[in-house]
Amino acid sequence: MNSYLFICHGGKIRSPTAESVAQEIARRKGIEIKTQIGAMGIIQHLGYPESLAKEFNRYTKIIVMEEYMADALIKHYNIPKDRVCCINVEEDDREKNDEGLREEIKKKLENLIE
Repeated sequence: MNSYLFICHGGKIRSPTAESVAQEIARRKGIEIKTQIGAMGIIQHLGYPESLAKEFNRYTKIIVMEEYMADALIKHYNIPKDRVCCINVEEDDREKNDEGLREEIKKKLENLIE
């Protein structure tokens, strides 16, 4: 079973929406996945703690919303580039589960969730 960690800046809008969309995609494909969300802002605030390295290794793929997040995770935790995927969903004023946000994320996750 594949597992996915979704990371946005605050962990309140984009990553929970992506997690929900990924679960829907998996159900439609008839597969089981494990998902979790994270917040890049907290990781940065804590100074990229080494203790998170083990946590990140638990996931098949780490899906981030912006390129700087991918770069930071690869740099600070030596995560292989093929396990970190940026889907380029910008932070804006949309709310959690906004239909436009869900559709944007769905298009970008469709081929990543397996």
